[in-house]
Amino acid sequence: MNRRTFTQRMLAVAATLRCVPLEAWSAPQEKGSTGRRRRIVVTCPTESLDEFRRLADFAAEVGATHVSIGDLPKARWQWFDPLDAYPNWSMRHASFFKIAPPEELQPWIPADYVKRCQDILGQRGEVLRKLNLKASFDGAEPMWLPETVYAAHPDWRGPRCQYPPRARHNYYAPCIDRPEVLALYRRAVARLCQLVPIEEFFFLTNDSGAGICWHPRLYPGANGPEFCRHRSMDDRLDGWLEAVAAGARDSGCAAEVTLGGRWLTPSGKAPQRMNVGLGNYFYGSNFYPVVGLPQPCRFAEQWQATLSSPQADLAINLEPSSPWLFALARELKKNAAPGPLARYQVLTRVAQQAAGASGGPHLVRAWECLTRASEALAPLQRGGPVLLLGSICQRWLVRPLVPFPLELTPEEKDYYRRFQFQAWSEEQAANLMDLQGTRMIQGSASAWLATRIFDSATAELAEARAALKDARAAGSADGQADLAELDVRLQALLLTLRNASLTVQYQEFLDQMRHTPPDPPDPTNRRLDLAPGMKIVEDDMDNTRQLIALLKTAKAPVFAAAPTAAEEDVFLFTPDLVPQLEKKIEIEDRHLPENFRV
Repeated sequence: MNRRTFTQRMLAVAATLRCVPLEAWSAPQEKGSTGRRRRIVVTCPTESLDEFRRLADFAAEVGATHVSIGDLPKARWQWFDPLDAYPNWSMRHASFFKIAPPEELQPWIPADYVKRCQDILGQRGEVLRKLNLKASFDGAEPMWLPETVYAAHPDWRGPRCQYPPRARHNYYAPCIDRPEVLALYRRAVARLCQLVPIEEFFFLTNDSGAGICWHPRLYPGANGPEFCRHRSMDDRLDGWLEAVAAGARDSGCAAEVTLGGRWLTPSGKAPQRMNVGLGNYFYGSNFYPVVGLPQPCRFAEQWQATLSSPQADLAINLEPSSPWLFALARELKKNAAPGPLARYQVLTRVAQQAAGASGGPHLVRAWECLTRASEALAPLQRGGPVLLLGSICQRWLVRPLVPFPLELTPEEKDYYRRFQFQAWSEEQAANLMDLQGTRMIQGSASAWLATRIFDSATAELAEARAALKDARAAGSADGQADLAELDVRLQALLLTLRNASLTVQYQEFLDQMRHTPPDPPDPTNRRLDLAPGMKIVEDDMDNTRQLIALLKTAKAPVFAAAPTAAEEDVFLFTPDLVPQLEKKIEIEDRHLPENFRV
């Protein structure tokens, strides 16, 4: 993203926080409780040490106790087969053996990746120590290991943990019933805690390439080595949790360890506490891959909900491209009170900082529309939000709509096929509605309903743009750049939704044509049969041209994009989308039937 938008705005926000009282958040527990201090964890991805330092300063100013450090470089080396996209989930999650491999595992973990991660963590550790903050480490465990590890140490092999419809290979996590594996974990954790003062570990499991032997919620079903089949799950989890906690103690840290994930309940001996989350990350966003679309109204409502749970730990999720949430966090901390009126007053004060006294209420109205648009899209989730699974993971935005997708040449499809989350047959990959092994939208009724949902969200976004236009007209000059950036992103989201709607309609057209061929098979009637689908293609070409024009004028990032073209992956577009969009139009135009052209 544009570093100015993070660095300068974060400095501006932090500079206003000097007088904020801290007691409201971090007050001691009441008598009769566990006596542990309430934890307030701030999470925000950062791309440099300077950004992390500013984030830590912000966390200290607002009375947070922990800063999340799990956002580390992707382990791209895990994606060893270009036809199997499944490791795209794994490589974005931190895990012990990827970052601090014991000597026995070092031959199979790239040393340059380990050094890069450890350098980042060591630098972050110094920042946190100076501010008397602790680290919160989140990732996925037990994470799968390369097959070469198990060839050398066959007894270490644990459960298959991949989601079969999304994976071409089997991926095996290590068996945590083996004492020698637990010893590896203990040493890895000890090394990690030497780098940074970690007081809290939270791990996703039974998902994203991580899994526990014989757990019933493993994607392939309960599985693992026969020798540990009948061991109790509590004993298994206790052993692993204790190994992690012991590794932290070996380095002088007193860490709590929590496992979460696919309906996994931690052992009764594991720390039990209430967590309240604010904000969301990419997998919880109905707008991704469009970035920089804050939802302050939702954030404020979540904040108010924490007032009824004063002893609960807080997890505050922020994103660098939504600076208004930082200002909102400060205002809510000073003035949090229950009820919609109090929430509106706080939102208005923050909006007035960006759009002036007259423009502030209009900006709040735009934020309210964003919340309603997100809520409108919420029903389209099965394994993830529809724009995440479709617009980027299936490359709806950049792949051409053609009558016979299996006839595309490698040159015509490689630019998107390499980054399409589809591991099985090319027939499945050609189906626009095959979303990571699921069919969220299938059949005419489903397509009709999805289109109506897209229309509802589009109406809310159109109203948001109208409110934003009023805010810009009434606002002060100081906030015009930020409001203009927001408007560009709203336009991009509208075009993304339009593309999604057309893509759904087009696949339904292809399905109808396949099941009900032209009757009679008269070439003179072919134009009539193809006309509805070809009209969809022309509409998509026009929509794509509008998106190209928008991106050529955008001054800040619009879509989730990799730092370089070489780092494009399933969840990130290339940093320059325009050539891919232009190629899409050229291919669509080339494949329009000749007898349809005017």
